[in-house]
Amino acid sequence: MKYTVVISVLFILGTTATLRQEIDHGSQGRTKVLKRIVKRSLNGLAAQMLPLLETKIISNCNDSKSAEELQDVYSEMKVCFAKEKILRVSKEDFWKNIKECSKDAITKTRNCLPEDRKYFPEFVLSVAKSAVDFMYEDVDLIRVDLAACVPKLNNFEAQYDYLRCLRGISSKDNSTSPTELPSQAEFCAKFIPANQCFTDMIKGHCPQTSNLKKFRENYINMAKRPCEESNEIS
Repeated sequence: MKYTVVISVLFILGTTATLRQEIDHGSQGRTKVLKRIVKRSLNGLAAQMLPLLETKIISNCNDSKSAEELQDVYSEMKVCFAKEKILRVSKEDFWKNIKECSKDAITKTRNCLPEDRKYFPEFVLSVAKSAVDFMYEDVDLIRVDLAACVPKLNNFEAQYDYLRCLRGISSKDNSTSPTELPSQAEFCAKFIPANQCFTDMIKGHCPQTSNLKKFRENYINMAKRPCEESNEIS
């Protein structure tokens, strides 16, 4: 399963959703274009991979009852997440909701995983925390500077280069086990380059402004931060 691409897709889809909600009415045209960029290029990948990610985790459960309970918990968690909209509430309130909604899922996920992979749900939570911090800290760069480059990101060459970069990384995934999750090191070895694909697209097709340079740096730091923390059980 291509975990790195899955998370990259989530970040970009989340950015698009935020722009769709938050850009002022005078910029609605650019918002729709950015939405189309991601939807056209990535929704097909996300639709295939996100269910597989859950399936791979659930397949670690020892019995059908535990597997069914975990599936139900994941469904409830997604509904719970939707109670708070990012950037519509304070970062503290938004993150509090994420933690509260994911408590049961984390516990039940850990119960299904082997000892050396029980760190995985907390690691995913740390990835989410880094993404939330980034969204709140860089919202103006996203809303103004990134949105201004949408027409260039919408051209065929930009989208082709980006998808080719992602596919190149995903093709290096040699995992064949239907249940085995990657180690943190294995995950991060692909996760950071996958996010670099997005910043490379911006660098290659957008103006070389100081604000977009700052956005690219912050975006990569967002990916690196959870990877620099030790989540694995030694």
